[in-house]
Amino acid sequence: MGRGSLIPLRRRPRQPEVAGAGDAGLDAEEVARRLDALGDQGRVGAALADRVAADLGSLVSLSVLTAPLAVDYVERVARTMAAMTPEAGVRLVAAGYLAHLAVESDPGDFAVTDIPVLAGLPPPDRRGRPPRDLMNRVVKATRRPFWSLCALSPEAWDGLVVVVAAAPGPPLSLPLVDGLLRTGWVLRQVDLAYGLEPERT
Repeated sequence: MGRGSLIPLRRRPRQPEVAGAGDAGLDAEEVARRLDALGDQGRVGAALADRVAADLGSLVSLSVLTAPLAVDYVERVARTMAAMTPEAGVRLVAAGYLAHLAVESDPGDFAVTDIPVLAGLPPPDRRGRPPRDLMNRVVKATRRPFWSLCALSPEAWDGLVVVVAAAPGPPLSLPLVDGLLRTGWVLRQVDLAYGLEPERT
């Protein structure tokens, strides 16, 4: 398959997690230890995290469709997570979205040969509105089907999660950081499926 190929949701086997549990607030030594455990692919994820950090200032908004979905979802999550502000949540979703954009732009830099696209989304209705259950579909896609949508290896993804989680800000659990990054990644998949683009400077 080439770039942008449509594939159905299917499960991709998950490799053993290195960045799967516990609180973030990771110091440089712990980040280095975790990246070493992930090997070369972990360093790919770290390079992607650096690219995302550099690109964050250029992202004004997700698309007209996915921006309100992201804000609404983050606000709901933030109500149950005292440690996370809505601003921090939006930043993490944006980071996941930007990670996808970076891989689209330079797949070879991140050891990617194929970029799958979320399939099976119904077309907009006659008034141009997306399906009402769209965010539910996004959340479901961040779980077991996620590995059929993630162009990165599991180790590279975990490297991305570790480095993003260690960035300045309130310490958040790695599973929470992972989940919000996945949400941003899948929201980019939604925009690709509907032919939409974010607003960037």
